Amino acid sequence: MPGEPRAALARPTTVARLVLLVVATTAVLVPAPTAITTVLVAAAAVSIIEPVVRTRAAGRLDGLLVGIFGLLATLMALGLTLHYLPGGITAHSWGVGAGLVGLGVLVGTELHDHRGGSARAAKAGAQGSSEPWGVAARSWPARVRGALLPTARRHLAPIACYVAAGVIVVLAFVLSVRATHRAERPPLTLSAAAPRTSAVAPTSDSTVLTLSSTRSGGPYRVFVNAGTGPRLVLAALTTDGVHPTPITVPTPAGQRVVVTLVDAASGHTLRTLVLGAQSPRAPR
Repeated sequence: MPGEPRAALARPTTVARLVLLVVATTAVLVPAPTAITTVLVAAAAVSIIEPVVRTRAAGRLDGLLVGIFGLLATLMALGLTLHYLPGGITAHSWGVGAGLVGLGVLVGTELHDHRGGSARAAKAGAQGSSEPWGVAARSWPARVRGALLPTARRHLAPIACYVAAGVIVVLAFVLSVRATHRAERPPLTLSAAAPRTSAVAPTSDSTVLTLSSTRSGGPYRVFVNAGTGPRLVLAALTTDGVHPTPITVPTPAGQRVVVTLVDAASGHTLRTLVLGAQSPRAPR
């Protein structure tokens, strides 16, 4: 039957693609030299995209567009997923994630090829059968599915593509808005020097820092770690954007002190200042 040789020849091709995917993923995780990794990753990407383009494309231009934009959309979705995972975006997470996506694509295309080959074989057998009851024995649900499924696939496939594209655009818009809000935060400067106009003077076990900002902002939290763990010093620090804000932090003699400025609303660390160990000094 014409469908059987095609199904038999598809298995070695799939195995070769799988081996190339495993080798490329291993090269990323080891890591191998950049030149070798680049060649292996490009070859694996082409070998995985090729069956998808072959089954979905309607022409050369359509195949080129499906391959390029499908790859870009997959990389965008993978990057967004890794961004929200605990491990974040790293070389290893990219390698593992891309390997899993490639494996899923290979499994999907292999199932699609086997399903298509089986359907073609069944259709050819039904058409070549000389027994009149071969067609009449089909139940009415099978005839309904045979009539409705091609139409449903023809209309639902573009809708699914549009929905996926819309989701990606919405996610990209949300991330861009968040990035813009973060970029518009007032710039902060945390320095180990007391403001000139400050009436607060350092003591033998404390240091006065300066928090400067071009615009009003806050509230901020100030944590101090002198070797015994972070300790909250100020819980609701604000800036007016005009005058520098003095911050008095404890600095035990002979201890290295790490001062951390945290956004109280989001919990993100904004500034970190490390004060070296200081020798005892007499108060002014």
